[in-house]
Parts: sequence; structure tokens; C-alpha cells
Amino acid sequence: DPVLRGTNVTALFEDKSGALWIGTDEGSVIRARAGGFEDIATNRLRGAVTAFHQDREGTLWVAGGDEVARLEDKQLVTVNGAPGNVSVFFEDEAGSLRVGTNGPQGRLDVDRILPISPGLEDVQAAWRDGDGVLWLGLRSGLLRLGPGERLFTMRDGLPSNNVTSIIGDRAGGIWVGMPGG
Repeated sequence: DPVLRGTNVTALFEDKSGALWIGTDEGSVIRARAGGFEDIATNRLRGAVTAFHQDREGTLWVAGGDEVARLEDKQLVTVNGAPGNVSVFFEDEAGSLRVGTNGPQGRLDVDRILPISPGLEDVQAAWRDGDGVLWLGLRSGLLRLGPGERLFTMRDGLPSNNVTSIIGDRAGGIWVGMPGG
């Protein structure tokens, strides 16, 4: 497909309708559609897309580097104030949208991002399980928030403390990605 030719894919996301979104190293936001792909936004992020999120209202959020934007009418509308390079979006218990960065977390507040201090740093991945428990991938391990809060590390059998991705399977298992495995 001409839209994807010569482009490196840096992020993938499936929205609530089942549509596949693709982020590229050039900051493009592409949607898979019947018969091909569509470069959906008329503008781009400054660098590679690192994360997508669809909030409870259905808004699609995109991040790359320290840039965060929401998709509105085929435009990426930038939200200022990311406290570092954004790795992941996630919602807290109250439904507030947060960003995990290589520094402190941030919380989206209308059209700006407020740093959360004190708070967790280096949040690289996030996943909420079927019971509503939030799991966070940190450079220091896998953190289970909620009842029975616990940090899992190499002492618990992880091959590395640097957790970069998390996903659950249909059987209720949790898969954790780390450098080297």
C-alpha cells in the first residue's frame, strides 16, 4: 500500500470498534480500512509515534517523544506539558487519563498535562485486567496496583526488572515483555 511504503511502524492499537491504528517513525497516524490504509491526520507528530489510547468518551490520543495530541476532525491537536518522553497512556480509578513517561507521570487536565508529584516514575507499560486491577511496567519491575498492591521483580522470577510491555490473554494470563525476553 502506498501509504505504508517506506515507513517504519512504531506503534499499533486496536480501538473499541475493532479498527487498527498504526503509528510511524515519521509521526503519521494511519488507520487500516477495507482495501488498504488511510493516513488519517493531515498533520503529524514531530517524531515517532510511541503510544495510542482511546478514552471513555471515544477520543483517540496519540503520543511520541514528549508530544501528546488528540485526534479531532483529522487534525492532531497538541496538548502541552508532558513531563518526559511518553511511553504509555492509562486511566486511573476515577477515569482520569494519565501518561507514563521516562520521568514522572502526568495527568491530562483539559488542554494541558500536569505532572503528578510525588508519584511513580518511569512508567513504560500499563494494562488493566478483567478484575479492574491496573498493572504497570516500570524499570524497577511489574507493579500490581489495587488490593494486594505488590511489586514483582527478579526476586520473584522475572528475567529482568525492566518491564516494557504488558498484555493479558483470553485464559486470564499476563504476558510481560522485557529487554531480552
